[in-house]
Amino acid sequence: LDPPPRASLERAMEVLYAVGALEGGVKGRWMVDKGGAPWRLSDLGHHLGKMPVDARLGRMLIYGAVLGCLDPVLTIAATMSTRSPFLSPFDKRDEANRAKRAFAKPRDKSDHILAVRAYDAWTCAKLMGSRHERQFCQDNFLSNISLRTISDLRQQFRDVLVDAGFALNLRDLRRGNAVDPCNVNSENFRLIRAVIGAGLYPNVVRVQKPDTQYVETAGGAMAKNAAAREYKYFTQPDGRVFMHP
Repeated sequence: LDPPPRASLERAMEVLYAVGALEGGVKGRWMVDKGGAPWRLSDLGHHLGKMPVDARLGRMLIYGAVLGCLDPVLTIAATMSTRSPFLSPFDKRDEANRAKRAFAKPRDKSDHILAVRAYDAWTCAKLMGSRHERQFCQDNFLSNISLRTISDLRQQFRDVLVDAGFALNLRDLRRGNAVDPCNVNSENFRLIRAVIGAGLYPNVVRVQKPDTQYVETAGGAMAKNAAAREYKYFTQPDGRVFMHP
């Protein structure tokens, strides 16, 4: 096998450094043969190296466990690791979009949290039997296969966190009828959004909204809705970026 291109190695090192998985070297000098100091895995890096997920998702899972909102973060990480549970048939796209939006609550404003709510609703439906589960998926344009894959991934991710000492075994918790310390904040969606942002950083975008403009109407001045082209987007490594059409 041919070794990967140097540019790919340097980019991988840069990503690991950005998530806090590397230490000891000099930023920008990723390869030792370029005069850089030797790099080593940080404590976080050792944990991430044992997790079968992208480093950013692994970091998000650890944050979720430490900050007590693990269950929804497990769902989000699993959803990002497989196919979306939401179906969108070509001939029923509008109906599917309405069903999808029905899971959202007014202040969610997040596709990740929407996936959490859909998964939780499916979990409740599953408890009522396989027939009710199938009907629930059909009525809400959800993929039963994707949801079961998400369920399996959630368990795998939790097992990894248990082995690393970040979470407790669910069987032990049930046996002792104890409260799971990893889920004391699982209903705090402001915290969950913060965990998503911190975990996926620097893969985040800053949105700069245009100045509000007003138009005169019979009822007085009203704020004018900005056009999509008036919004500007920025990322840390690239500066201003543009949405793909």
